[in-house]
Amino acid sequence: MGYELYREVKVWAPPSLTHREKLTAMVLADDANDRSRLTWNSAVDAEIMRHAMVKNDRDMRKILARLQDEKVIEHAGGGHNGKVAKYRFLHLHPDGCPGEAGCGCPLTLAVQNEPATSPKEVQTGPTTGSVAGPIRTPNSEGSVQKEPPTDGVAGSNWHRSRFESNPPTPLSPQLPPLSLAEQLVRDSGAVADDERETFIDWITTTHKPNGPAWWRTVANNNDFAALAEKWRADQPTKPASKTPAWCGHCGDDNPAARFNPNFRLLDGAPCPDCHPDARRSKTA
Repeated sequence: MGYELYREVKVWAPPSLTHREKLTAMVLADDANDRSRLTWNSAVDAEIMRHAMVKNDRDMRKILARLQDEKVIEHAGGGHNGKVAKYRFLHLHPDGCPGEAGCGCPLTLAVQNEPATSPKEVQTGPTTGSVAGPIRTPNSEGSVQKEPPTDGVAGSNWHRSRFESNPPTPLSPQLPPLSLAEQLVRDSGAVADDERETFIDWITTTHKPNGPAWWRTVANNNDFAALAEKWRADQPTKPASKTPAWCGHCGDDNPAARFNPNFRLLDGAPCPDCHPDARRSKTA
């Protein structure tokens, strides 16, 4: 269980996460239910911490706090009186909840779980019954509640409203979002991250895409790999890449690992032979 959620975290986790934080999120996603998006075992379970390479409970709690701050997960209940704390993964894809019947998050259907605090009344619209916007306090006009609701209210919907009401400041910089073309090329794994911009420029010049539908069609047909081969053949010399050569033993035999180091994982951790992060750690 958790494969779809695991891949979502792997591809769409915020770039502001450290390697350790992203690895922990991926381990928790692998342990979670794809439909309800809820974790199953305790985050401080010995096996969870071993796979996440976290040394102790205190470090794990710090990482959980960071994942909540970065809106990767939210506390969904438990954690008191000997009960296992549950965490729900928010939707990391830019499009948010798919809204399909197969999705079991609170945006699609009610998920019953123990609330972390006393139940609160959910405000609904008079006709549609949709979840109300951010809760505002009486003494602060325009302020937004500091904690997301935990009794089945959609945390990702709360996060979206909160983000729109409180845009990032210079003290909390946010990287600009990727364009549709960049997202699709990145997901394909056809080229390395530092080659992506040049590759897209070549596609734009050579094939003259006529809109988003063109990029989606290429992605759906898995044609980016073939285009990458043509692009490389068109180069006078091989494009210079700072990415180490793939060792060929990691990434679950996924050919995308040849050009995209994000796929170079060995037993859930960066490959020590060819992943840039692991190699930098060796030389540090």
